[in-house]
This record gives sequence, structure tokens and C-alpha cells, in this order.
Amino acid sequence: MPLIRVFGRGIRIPDLDRLFCYDTPKLLRVIDFKPGLVYRAGIVFVCLYCFGFALVVNQMFLEYTDAVGTALVSMATPPDSKVIQTTVKPLDGGATAAGAWDLYDIVYPPTEVGGIFITTRSVETTGQVMKECANKESKFPACPKKLPIYPGLKYPGTEHCMEYTWCPKFGQGGEASTDEVLDGKGLGELELEFNLFLNWFPHSTPETYIAQTKKATVKDILKQAGIKDISTITETGCIIYATFNFGTASKACGTGDANCEPVMKVMRIDEEPSVGFKYRRTHYYRGNSTTSAKAKEMRDMARTFGIRIIATAVGHGETFSITACTLQVASALSMWQLVYFVADIFTVWLNLRMMEYTAFKYAKTPDFGDLKEAEEAKKIDAQANKKTKRPRRNRARLLGGGEEEEEEP
Repeated sequence: MPLIRVFGRGIRIPDLDRLFCYDTPKLLRVIDFKPGLVYRAGIVFVCLYCFGFALVVNQMFLEYTDAVGTALVSMATPPDSKVIQTTVKPLDGGATAAGAWDLYDIVYPPTEVGGIFITTRSVETTGQVMKECANKESKFPACPKKLPIYPGLKYPGTEHCMEYTWCPKFGQGGEASTDEVLDGKGLGELELEFNLFLNWFPHSTPETYIAQTKKATVKDILKQAGIKDISTITETGCIIYATFNFGTASKACGTGDANCEPVMKVMRIDEEPSVGFKYRRTHYYRGNSTTSAKAKEMRDMARTFGIRIIATAVGHGETFSITACTLQVASALSMWQLVYFVADIFTVWLNLRMMEYTAFKYAKTPDFGDLKEAEEAKKIDAQANKKTKRPRRNRARLLGGGEEEEEEP
């Protein structure tokens, strides 16, 4: 060990060659075609699997990600360019009349994120006022009694129960209660516009997204959902779920491709016993009169049926990943070393000449016990200043109390 002096003191530092020595295995070349054939066949298999199958066929250097975007649905048909004809039927059995709706009234609310509602039928009762009236669906004396709404009395002049509620009751207002159905053919020709927005990595790059616009008619959307005739759902309405897929599991979309075309998939999700879709819309106002009796609070109530379309944008994208690529290269190098192990197994254990291979592969070392005993004997001889070549036997290692032989002069 080299000696250096620091502040007058000698300090020995270790030999750097020994401290940072490099250990490497020693290879044995067996001149025989059988183990060589096994080894090279393994190398060919590793190359075909890692570079041919994994990287080229399965493209395992790519990283896949799933994303969910938004869809804004609006009416592509200009609102002032089309009028939908309707059939108005009074609920008291009066004569049927004709009506018309424009596109402003058909779509409610006008704007909505991820969906749209298209009216197909409207049941309405107008001019309702809070007072006592008869419930035509009940009959005295089977009247419930629960104040303040149900007094349990008969309404004068009728056989029905009295109720304190909005009168006339919904659907019992005579000419004020109507059932209006819109023309299915005209509704089917309406065109919808879907504005799609999708961000593959919203946390890392929120400013980068895909924007696409797709258009489709109501008739085509219902047809994809299994509804061939729109007249079959004008009475009850329906719920349609539309997804726009930017890439699928079989064919992913590149995250850097701004022109990736979405594919629309449609399904109907309303089932028995809750078939159709409806909501209630109420308009409150006061009567236009100077007298307090006619200036009461009033309301118009409508139960609206229609086509409820829910839309969303989803994506399955792919991008180059240095991590996945490094993993495949590391797997190839690991399998490359595994080929040596397989070739050794064949050489030593699965070969008729394995004894000959074993003799070449394994080298026997001397008994380390004998080497240690010889080293101890040399030390003893050095201490006794012995000059003969015959080593002195160590009495501490004699077994059974044997005596030491005398040396020749």
C-alpha cells in the first residue's frame, strides 16, 4: 500500500488497482456443432421475438391512454327555415285541430352541454288557479281526507271528490287541456350538430386538444339505435346515448394526430318499465286585470315527451414511449443472456457426451485445507529457522495424540 504523509504522519492508502479491479467471467469455447446450434437458435428466437413480434407486430414501444371529452349538441338546421306541423287534440273529446311549432320551441333548453332534447308530444293545461275543484278521477264517498288539500267532501253539483289545488287539474281542463303531437317525418329531417372536444393529457398539456364537428339527422341517429319508424316513439319519447370514439382498442388514434376521425356509436338506453322520456314545464304569471279577483296568480303546466340525446366523446390513443422502448430492449438483453443458460443445460445435462463436456467446463481446485496446513507449516519453519526442505508437522493438527517423527541430521 502506498505511504503518504499528512501533517508529519504516515498514512497508507489502498492500491487503487486492487480497490477498483474488474471481475469478468472466463468463457470456454466448445468446438462442437450441437451446443453451438442450440445457442444460435436461441439467439435467432430472441431477435425474432423482441424485434419482430414485440416491436414490429405488437408495437410494444407505444404507450396507450384513454381520455373522455365533451360534446356540445345543437340544431344544425336554421331555426327560421323550418316549421313542424302538429295535431292538437282536446282532452275533453273535442274536435282535432292543426298547429305548428318552430325550432325555437322544439329544443328546450336552447343550449346544453352533453345533450339535447327534441319535443315530440306536449300535454298541456292552461289557466290554472289555486282554488277548490273536482277531481274527475275520484268518486264520492271514497274521498281521502287529509287537510288542507283533501277535505274528504264532495264537490257541489258533481259526484267527484273536492280538492284544494291548481284548478282545473292537469288533464281535466276541458278546452284548456290539450294533447299535441308533432309530425314525425318533419322531426326526422332535422339535422343535429355535434361539436366534439378531446384532450389526451389534460393535466400536462391542457391547452392541446382535438376539435371536430360531426352532423347527423335525427332519423339516422334513431335508425342506428334500432328505431326504424319515428312514429313509434312520438307518444312516449326515448333516451338515446351517442358516443364518438376517437380510436378503438383494435385501431388506436395517435395523440399527435389532429385529424383523427371519430366514429359514432348509438344505443337506446330506456327500457321497461321506464320507457320513454318526459319532463314537466310550468309557467307562472298573474292575470291581466285591475280587479283583485282576476289578478290572481295563475300557471300553465305542460308535460313534454321527446327524444333525449346524451352525447359524449371518448378516445383511445397511442404515443411513443421511451420507457416502453427501453423495457423491450432490456428484455431482449436479458433473454440474450438466458440463451447461455439454456445452452449450458443442453451441454451438461441433455447430451450423450455430457461427461466430456463437464470435464472441460469444470476445473477442480486443490483442497483448501491442505493449502492452509502447508502455509501454517511454513510459518512454523520460519520461526524455528529450519533449513531443510521437509516441512515441519503441526502438532496441533495431529489426531489421536500421534508423535512427531524425528528429522534426519
